Amino acid sequence: MKRMRFFTALMCTAVTAVLLSGCGKKAADTFTVGFDAEFPPYGYMDDNGDYTGFDLELAEEVCNRNGWTLVKQPIDWDAKDAELNSGTIDCIWNGFTMNGREEQYTFTEPYVDNSQVVVTAANSGISTLADLAGGDTQLDLLISNFVYNKVGEKRHKVMRYNTMFPVEELFSWKDIKRTPKGHYLLMHSVIFRTKLLKQCGLKLPEHTFYVDNIYVFNPLPFVKTMYYLDVNFYYYYIGREDQSVNQKIMLSRIDQQIRVNK
Repeated sequence: MKRMRFFTALMCTAVTAVLLSGCGKKAADTFTVGFDAEFPPYGYMDDNGDYTGFDLELAEEVCNRNGWTLVKQPIDWDAKDAELNSGTIDCIWNGFTMNGREEQYTFTEPYVDNSQVVVTAANSGISTLADLAGGDTQLDLLISNFVYNKVGEKRHKVMRYNTMFPVEELFSWKDIKRTPKGHYLLMHSVIFRTKLLKQCGLKLPEHTFYVDNIYVFNPLPFVKTMYYLDVNFYYYYIGREDQSVNQKIMLSRIDQQIRVNK
């Protein structure tokens, strides 16, 4: 397969929407928005320790137009339904795919079309996803770099795999080189073929943190073809005290770590 330079690449195209969901005002002068504080650029903590992001700025404008005071309430995203049902928040406002959830929530109209696309050079000869995967050969796993973007640090660690995998070409397990210590695949660096995930019977425990380890590991025995893009595709913002990967929080949830590892 010819070498190609990609600006952005994903294994499938899909349309998702960032939207306001489950609203129910409880006071005339305040509007409490529940949001995922680990979801930049839509919601996150900036270098000054303030919550900001595209969604929160839009929520601020909505409140200004309606004469409300915005209350920004970071929540455990897995507990969003409980937060809504208890009335501690008026709505959730975050990137949230509508498909399959139409009967569970009351949605506004989507205000962002977050289509996922593949961009190639004009002379690459690539016009379909099948071409990207090498013609009739199916691509099972797309791998890219990710960046540990830690709060307060000027230099950020980039997890690259250019010494492990062939770059920008289709390969199999026999083509993988020696894996350096400290180089590992996480959810941030992999995109599996959707049908493969269904065929391997992947099931994740409900109401459990750290299941991304299962998501990455369990499908690997079913993977036959891979493709590596030497691109920093995902930025993982870490370093906040309330994050699920904070050491104290991980220790408090050691039972969930054990459940995932079993």
